[in-house]
This record gives sequence, structure tokens and C-alpha cells, in this order.
Amino acid sequence: MRNERICIGGICAGESAKAIELTANYVRARQAFGGPLWNQQAVRLKTRDACDQGRRRPRAGLSRRRNSSEAGRPCAREVSMVKALSPEVLHEVVHGCLQLHGGTGFIARHADRTHGRDARVLTIGGGATEVMLEEVAKRM
Repeated sequence: MRNERICIGGICAGESAKAIELTANYVRARQAFGGPLWNQQAVRLKTRDACDQGRRRPRAGLSRRRNSSEAGRPCAREVSMVKALSPEVLHEVVHGCLQLHGGTGFIARHADRTHGRDARVLTIGGGATEVMLEEVAKRM
């Protein structure tokens, strides 16, 4: 069970990175308002925020888990924190990326649409977010 939750954290980190990569490529190529969308400061800031969320937050939980297990302490709380946080962060990242794609992001064959669907499923698989938060609370 712990390995499943850690793997979900890793999946979320990878999916976040892929969504950010696809979005960065899209806004650099998409022409609007007299140039690439990338030239718009708001687009760059939203992309930067997605990168920050997608890369920093889940890694902090994974490093706490590693430090606990190396010290021989139980790490159920840290693993539950990773599982609770990572899919929620992924959902925020994917939603932000989808906003930058505009209507294109809703085309059935578009990759960001599938990222959005997959992001929701990961909040349930391996234990729903609410269950993970209860696990954390019991171990405080």
C-alpha cells in the first residue's frame, strides 16, 4: 500500500512535467495578439506557477518520506501526505495548463484533455484524498 502511494506521487510528478512541457511548447507556437502567446506576460507567469507547483511541492513530501524511512521511523504519515498532496497539485497544474490551451484543450484527441481526466482519477486510486488526510491526522 505504501509503495502504491509513493508510485502515485511519482506518476503525478511525471504527469505534471509532461503537461507543463506540452503547454510551454503550445504557447510558444500559438500565434495570437500579434505574436506568440509566450510574449504575453500573464501566460509566462501562469506557466511559471505551474512549473513551481508541479516540481517543488510533491518532491518535498517524497524527501520527508525518505528521511523518515532511512532513520528507521514509520513513514505512513509522510506517504499519506505525498498521496494526498500530489494528485491535488497535478489537478491544479493540469487545470492551469488547460486554461492556457483555451478551446484547443477540449478537443477529444488533445493530450491536455486526457491529462485532466487522468489527474482526477489519481485523487481516488490508492486511497481518496480525504482518507489520506485522515491517515495523516491519526499520526500527528
